[in-house]
Amino acid sequence: MTHTFHCVITSTGIDFINDVLGTGPQKGHMKFGQVGFAPFTKSPCVHKITNLSDADMFCINVEVHDTPPLVMEKELDLPNHALLMTQHNCRVYSLKLGPGESTDVTYPFFYVRVIVKGGTVKIGQTKGSGLTWEEKHEVGESLWKEPCSDVTVTNTGDEPYEAYICEFR
Repeated sequence: MTHTFHCVITSTGIDFINDVLGTGPQKGHMKFGQVGFAPFTKSPCVHKITNLSDADMFCINVEVHDTPPLVMEKELDLPNHALLMTQHNCRVYSLKLGPGESTDVTYPFFYVRVIVKGGTVKIGQTKGSGLTWEEKHEVGESLWKEPCSDVTVTNTGDEPYEAYICEFR
């Protein structure tokens, strides 16, 4: 079964018409950072989006065609994380870090990280090698990530950092 996750990155939000084959056009509005989800079971999603807003539309769409090999039965319970949405086989968490703030994470699943408020983060192993590296991210980047364990994420920038952690089950 294919699942589609989408996230609006247009700063003013968007007004749109979504014309889905076999369903007909539907007007809608999504604000900045709003997430949505659509399951498609027997056939691919064939649709046309018409932007009714003055601003250019910037939307991240992620399609997952199979259940990943590692999944979690229960929700994450980690500092600096908030569950935004659970729908069908998808959970979306918000990871927020203020300037200089750190948190330890273990994500025992494959996921997509969508950058909502960009910045620079230092990522490092909390056990073992002590390996660390810095990543600079812009709003709207999306990254497919593998499971990780015992990692510290630190916002080394001067502005708040926020990313959505999208878990597919």
